[in-house]
Amino acid sequence: PRFDFSILAMKQIAKLRSPSPDRSSNSRALIVHPKFNGRHPIYQCLGSGKHYQQFQVVSIPGVNKPFVIHQNFQSSDENLGSILWKAGIAGASYITAWLKQQEKSRLTLLELGCGTSALVSQCASLHGAQCVMTDLPNVLEWAKANVKFNSSEQWKGREDFRFTVKQSPKSAIAPGLSARTLRWGELPDIKQLEEDRDVPNHFDVIVAADCLYATSEDSDLQDKLLFTLKRLLARGRTRLFISYVLRTGQEGVFIDTILPSVFPNYIVERIKNQEGVSRCVEMQCVNMLWFRPKNVEED
Repeated sequence: PRFDFSILAMKQIAKLRSPSPDRSSNSRALIVHPKFNGRHPIYQCLGSGKHYQQFQVVSIPGVNKPFVIHQNFQSSDENLGSILWKAGIAGASYITAWLKQQEKSRLTLLELGCGTSALVSQCASLHGAQCVMTDLPNVLEWAKANVKFNSSEQWKGREDFRFTVKQSPKSAIAPGLSARTLRWGELPDIKQLEEDRDVPNHFDVIVAADCLYATSEDSDLQDKLLFTLKRLLARGRTRLFISYVLRTGQEGVFIDTILPSVFPNYIVERIKNQEGVSRCVEMQCVNMLWFRPKNVEED
C-alpha cells in the first residue's frame, strides 16, 4: 500500500500532530475526499467514533507525538483488521504506562492481531521493548505501511535512535519493531515464528488488543486462538495482556472460564486502575486484564 498525500494534506497532518495543551489526549482525524484522490483534499476533523473516516490521528499519553493511522476498509473480511478500535487505543495507552514502570530494559513483546495500526507495538518499541507485530498477510501489509509512515516522525531527534537501530534485526521495519505473518491455528506459521532467528526465542509479554471480537461467536476461531496461545505460552513465564470491548456478553465466559480451564497455571487479574489511558477512549466500555503465570510476581 502507498499513501498518496498532497502537500496540503501533509501540512494539515502536521497541524494535527501538534497537540494543544488542553486537548493533548483527544483523537482527531483528517478526512481526504476520495473524489480528489489526495490532490486537492477536502478535510474536516471528527471524533474517534467515526469508523468511516480515512484517517485517525490519535495521541497516546507518554508518546510525544500523535500517530496518523490510515484506515483501509478492504484489508480484511468484514473490515475487522481495517479500523483502529477503542480497545486498541486503550491497550496501547496502558502498555505504554506499564513499560515506563518496568526496571528490566529491552522487554520482548508479541502483538497478536495487530490490525491496520499496530498501535501497541509502535508505542512499546518507542519505550524500549523489542516488538514483533503479527496478523493476516493482507492486514499486515497495510500495518507495515502505517508503521513506516509514522516511524520517521516518532524517532526524529531521539538520542536512542542509533542504539535501537543497532539492537534491531536487519529485517525490522522500524527501530525495535518487526512484522511477521501469524494466522491463528496454523502450525506452519507458529513454527516459522518459533524458528525465526530474527525473532526473540522468548516473549515477556503477549498482547491481544481487541482480538475477542469474533471468538465469542465463532467456536472454530476460538479454538484457533487457544491453540496459538498454547504454543506461545508453553514456556510458562510469559504474561498475556488482553483488552476488549464487551459486545456479545460471551467475552467474559472466555476470560473467566475457558482460559483458566485451558491454562490452570495462570490467573486472571483485571486492571482497575486505568490512569494514563488516552482520554479519547470511553473507558467504561473497554475491559483490560493480565493473564499471568502463578510463578510470576504481580506488579
